[in-house]
Amino acid sequence: MSDETPRDPGTGRWGVNMTATPADGGPLKITSESAHASKHHVNKQKLREDKQPGDITLAVSYASGSLNVRPIGTRLGWVWAQGYGSLRRHAIRSAGLVRMGLATYVLGVAIGSRALFVGRGARLWRVPGVRLPEPAPSLASIDPDTARLFADAAARVLVDAMTPKQEVLLTDEAARRYRGIARALVSKRVLEAAAQGVPRDVATYAHGVGADWTAHDLIEPRCPDMQHALLLSLVLALPASDAASLIELGALIEHRVPLVTKEASTLIYQQACALLSRLCPEWWARSYLTDWDTVGCIDTLFRAQYCRMLNAAWENDTPIHGSRGADVATEPNVPHGEAEEEP
Repeated sequence: MSDETPRDPGTGRWGVNMTATPADGGPLKITSESAHASKHHVNKQKLREDKQPGDITLAVSYASGSLNVRPIGTRLGWVWAQGYGSLRRHAIRSAGLVRMGLATYVLGVAIGSRALFVGRGARLWRVPGVRLPEPAPSLASIDPDTARLFADAAARVLVDAMTPKQEVLLTDEAARRYRGIARALVSKRVLEAAAQGVPRDVATYAHGVGADWTAHDLIEPRCPDMQHALLLSLVLALPASDAASLIELGALIEHRVPLVTKEASTLIYQQACALLSRLCPEWWARSYLTDWDTVGCIDTLFRAQYCRMLNAAWENDTPIHGSRGADVATEPNVPHGEAEEEP
């Protein structure tokens, strides 16, 4: 008889509580360790110590929060399963982001399995009761277009199973309208650039936003949000009114609450334009004709500014939120006449 504590009777094939949901449950054990992708470089016996079928091991970069989970095929971790007479691990690969309710999750699939996983923060769960029609292929070995199509289909399976149908229909319609607007805005800029003798295409503007962005990321985002709308507006140098409308729509789809009004969107866009004009004078001078292959991309420029702000804060021992937040009141507001008198 094994001394190990037995699992709950109702656990499923992967050792997961089948009554759990992504919000309140998941695998019975989650660990993080420096485990290489190749088993030839690690001690197999040590790697399998205390592991049981269904346990999930997180990749160190994912557990620390430094991993960019958006690219399809990124390894999030491993799930352990019994196979061929021994306990083996199967890579869990990112299938992109999905939005359910007010939260955004990263979707994961395990190679050769029909199981679906969702992650948020430094946690990763298996979704109980939701399975793919066919086992997942290796997203790292197939061509990007095929991987994207499979990932989109997997996201559809998850969202359909976890979200009320009426909400799915309304969100799909809003996302479809957003993508239509994005395509129209990009096509307009491409034609205007061509009229001035400057060749530009969708991929050019996508690379202007981020080095790893593709044309699909720019005009066909799976989950439109405020950040996408802001970056798209900047790279296309949209007029303030058009940018504000796009940002307002992106924020509405993202938050599912009308928190960001058109007035607030205008202020956000103006602030972003002021920052980008200082970081990239060529953008201020050439607008949507900027040669992004030479100056880099907006993502790199903004990240560099973020690092400079943090370094300046540490060096000068100033608040991390900058000088604008230095005057925020942190003491209780005592009404006049009620303050204690000094002795």
